[in-house]
Formats: sequence, C-alpha cells, structure tokens
Amino acid sequence: MNEAIVIGADHHNTLGVIRALGRTGVPLRLILVPAEKHSFVAASRYIDETVMIHSESELPSVLSDIRKDIGHKNPVVLFSCSDKVSAVLDHNRIALESEGYFVPGTVDPRGLEYWMDKQVMADVAVASGLNASFRC
Repeated sequence: MNEAIVIGADHHNTLGVIRALGRTGVPLRLILVPAEKHSFVAASRYIDETVMIHSESELPSVLSDIRKDIGHKNPVVLFSCSDKVSAVLDHNRIALESEGYFVPGTVDPRGLEYWMDKQVMADVAVASGLNASFRC
C-alpha cells in the first residue's frame, strides 16, 4: 500500500483528511505547518510520524529529507490541506515527482494558483451557466 503525507495546519480540515485516509489503513505521516506545540491533529491515532515546520517554504527540503529516509519503493501521495501548501507543491511539482511523490493538482500551464483565484472561480461558474451571486 502506498504511503501518504498530509500537509496542513492544526485545523479540523486536516484532521478530517487524516481520519478519512487512516480509517482505510493508509500509512500516514503529517507535516504540520505552522508548528504547534500542543497539536490536536498530531495526536490522531492514525498518524505514524509528525514533522513540524514553521513555514510552507520549508516543504521542498523537508519532503526531500523524508523521501531519503523512506526510500523509493512506492510513490508517496501528498495531500494538501491549505492553499499556501498547494501553491508550494504546485511550484515544486517536477522536482517532487522526480523524487517519487504523487502531487495531485493540475497540468494546466497557468498552475494551481490560477485556479484557486476566487475571481477565476466566479468567472468559470458564470461561463458554465451557474448563478454566481458574487463578484470578487
């Protein structure tokens, strides 16, 4: 079974992803950003290991170190639980994939940050015939 790394804050969204994956038996690591001394997310029974970092900018080097520790047996799936983490993963997609990570996202040359823009989302909704009742 492939291992997964969940990257997020000490927040119920991150815990929800961990629980959903953990209940199926997926081996899980957590990268908590920003570091929280008394994290309720890191206390989850489904987490095998927690790495705490202070900034999303540390992710590429931390992920490289983790990959060296676990080897290159199977692809490791990364789950982002924040926009900032998603942006860092997207910017480093090629390097991460070459290290054996699977980075969910888009292959659109404009990148994931483009699609996370709320105005772009509203424009896509209107163009798709959805009633977007707001403008950014």
